[in-house]
Amino acid sequence: MKNILYTWFLILLLPSLCLAFQGQCVKVLDGDTITVLGQGNKEIRVRIYGVDCPEKSQNFGQKAKKFTLGLVGYASHWDFAVGALMN
Repeated sequence: MKNILYTWFLILLLPSLCLAFQGQCVKVLDGDTITVLGQGNKEIRVRIYGVDCPEKSQNFGQKAKKFTLGLVGYASHWDFAVGALMN
């Protein structure tokens, strides 16, 4: 039984390790989506995992965007361990 649990844990953990990358945040699109400048100056759109925010046109959408901008800012370096690549 323990082996089955360890196997499922690894299966669930491995995708996040495969999506790990480093980059600079260059744009905050809305409360849960940012654009990151990755290797080779390629812009990569990243949806922040586990975050569900209103879109910009919805109620509180602009507040959500400002909140994310305050957290992420235009940091010179971020390590993204989990994210769904949108490109």
